Amino acid sequence: MERKTVAAGLRAYKYIEDDIRQKLMFAREAEDDRQLLKEVDELRNVRREIIRCLNDLPQLERDCIWRHYIQGERWVRICQKYAYSERQIRNISNRGLNRLGSAFSERANIRRFCAAAETWDT
Repeated sequence: MERKTVAAGLRAYKYIEDDIRQKLMFAREAEDDRQLLKEVDELRNVRREIIRCLNDLPQLERDCIWRHYIQGERWVRICQKYAYSERQIRNISNRGLNRLGSAFSERANIRRFCAAAETWDT
C-alpha cells in the first residue's frame, strides 16, 4: 500500500471515535439499527488493528507517526523532542509508513478504511 494512502488512513484514525459515537446516536433513533451497529463494529475493528500494527513498529517510528499523523504535532516539535534533524525524523517516519503499508495491505478492513480515507483527504 502506498505511503500516501497509509498517511490518509492514519490522519482519519483520530476521527474514528467521533464516527462511532455519531453512529451509535443515530442507531438509538433508527428503527432498523443493524447496519449502523455493523458499521460501528467494523470501525472498532479497524481501530484495534491499526493499534496492533503501530505497536509492531520500532518505538521511534511509532512515536513519530503517532505524534504527527494522529496527534497532529508538527515535525519541528518532534525533532526538538528527539534531537534529530527534520530530515532524519521524516526518514524515520517514512520507514515506519512503509512498514505500516505492508502490514495494512494484509488486512482487508484497514485497506478499505485507508482507501476511503484517501478520498476524504483530497
